[in-house]
Amino acid sequence: MQDTYTVKLKLLQDGEIGNSQAPDIIAFKDNGQVRYLRINDPKLADIMKNRASPVFGSFVRSLASMNRYFAFINTQASPEFIISNFARDLQAALVNINQNDARGLAIDLLKNIRPSLAATFRAELGTPDTNNRMDLFYNEFKREGGRMTFFGLKDFATLQKQIQKEVARGGSNSATRVFGKALDFVGKANSAVENATRLATYATLRERGYTPKQSAYAARNITVNFTRKGTAGPLLNSFYLFYNANIQGTARMIQALATSRKAQKIMLGVMAFGFFRDILNRILGGEDETGIPFYDKIPEYTRRQNFILMNPLKIGTGDYFKFTMPYGYSVFDYAGQLMASVMPREMLGAGMSPSKAAYRLSMAAIDNFNPLGGSYSIFQAISPTILTPLVDLALNMDFSGRPIMPTPNPFDPTPPPDPQRYWNNVNPVSKWVAEKINELTGGSKARAGAVDVSPETLDYAVEFLSGAVGKFGERLVTLPFRGMAAAKGDLPLEDLVGEIPMYRKLSGRVPSYVDISRYQEMRSEVLTIADDLKIAQQEGDRAKAIEIRREAQPELRMVGFIKSTEQRLKELRSQKRKLQEAYKRTESEAILNRIRANRERQKELMIRALDRYNSSVDDKI
Repeated sequence: MQDTYTVKLKLLQDGEIGNSQAPDIIAFKDNGQVRYLRINDPKLADIMKNRASPVFGSFVRSLASMNRYFAFINTQASPEFIISNFARDLQAALVNINQNDARGLAIDLLKNIRPSLAATFRAELGTPDTNNRMDLFYNEFKREGGRMTFFGLKDFATLQKQIQKEVARGGSNSATRVFGKALDFVGKANSAVENATRLATYATLRERGYTPKQSAYAARNITVNFTRKGTAGPLLNSFYLFYNANIQGTARMIQALATSRKAQKIMLGVMAFGFFRDILNRILGGEDETGIPFYDKIPEYTRRQNFILMNPLKIGTGDYFKFTMPYGYSVFDYAGQLMASVMPREMLGAGMSPSKAAYRLSMAAIDNFNPLGGSYSIFQAISPTILTPLVDLALNMDFSGRPIMPTPNPFDPTPPPDPQRYWNNVNPVSKWVAEKINELTGGSKARAGAVDVSPETLDYAVEFLSGAVGKFGERLVTLPFRGMAAAKGDLPLEDLVGEIPMYRKLSGRVPSYVDISRYQEMRSEVLTIADDLKIAQQEGDRAKAIEIRREAQPELRMVGFIKSTEQRLKELRSQKRKLQEAYKRTESEAILNRIRANRERQKELMIRALDRYNSSVDDKI
């Protein structure tokens, strides 16, 4: 066996290297020194050099480079990823380590996590403590191959240096230097966090008597081992961002649950805890003006992927604490939540129908276990990363299922132009740009110009191209302006909370757009039913018309009320546009107060319609 292994792999000395770019030679780093390895097995060489697919031409390589860029800006370069990645890794490790038979491993790992985090930070920053127990473990852990190169993408370090180099070319001013140093620090911090849980695992196992190789292997595989990939992995990773990570994460979870009774019991406990926490959150959160618990107004995607606890010190405000849960494992917590949600409201449930709960659970499972990446529709799920913007904008739906921009009334003969379709927390710069483009191409606040684009569309495009790091920068720059707008009452406080960098990863508040979205969904449902009835009557389908009247009596009673509400909202929106034009000319405080009153009146009308709808069809909300 040893002879076979040495035939396939040969470590090259300086005089043996020749062409380092040869198809059978790969480069790697050993304690910071570049070494070269010759692989005499062509298939293994193809896998190691990401040439496994015969169609791996220039187009696919371009896609691969693009996805490496997207991976970089959404992970290693993102300050907020430090929080979410650490939370996911630690929780997953506490479950996965139970595959080992020894008792108390999870507790020991938890004890080691803080010194491990300090040690990996010191190592990344180049300031190791040679007398520290965990720093000594780190050196051994790295030497044995336990350390993970961030996300297993060797190009990350090169890409980071290229970005810093390009920034430096832009000038030698302090801003570019600060950006370069910040990018370097964030990259090192993310790398430290990526390896902290692995180091804690390594130290825990070594202290229990495991060999260095056993401990390093377990540490490398305690969460997602990004270096593992099949022959089709590079090709699929070129089309779908994080394809390999999704596959490895799912496989790791299945392995833990299939081989460990302890892990299975933990997941049953997670499900039970999700059930009781769901009930507790309805008690702690209080209710809004329509009698709906604030907890039930938290966007579904947020509840699906995060541990949520309503703030007991701020009942009735929609405030809550949160932290990200691991992909896959979060489905069990969400299943417990849904079990509680199907109970009647009198029993502190949400009155959700079992069919709706089953649908949401199936969507959560698809979102978590789909190797092509999380999404809310089948079209989004199968679309390669490069086509994601086109599909999302066509559906007016982001990955979480939230509308990218407000949905206009489909029955309105004169809907507002796209520059007027935005949420309360709109980026003021994007709003100005969208309106100015519309104006310069012949449009107005009531009429679409030749270029008719929503500020939300602009924000979406910028966010897609700049990723999480770009959105973090945008939030950081606009935070003072949003803060001033909130202080003046022009921006709801709940929308400001969701835009505070870093803080938003640990805390939240029900955003104002939730009520607007709920009203729009209810409006569409009621008016669509009315339209179905009208078509059945026009076509002479008496049986269909009788069935609609029988099954949808509450909705049909709402039709007249919805139409009158829509007419009043249209008048208020028209008044608001005129007031905004007047305010631009005069900057009068009196006009500004009228704009605020107009916005509040619109909200009151939608809340009143929702309240009446809830009273009529309580079981559908």
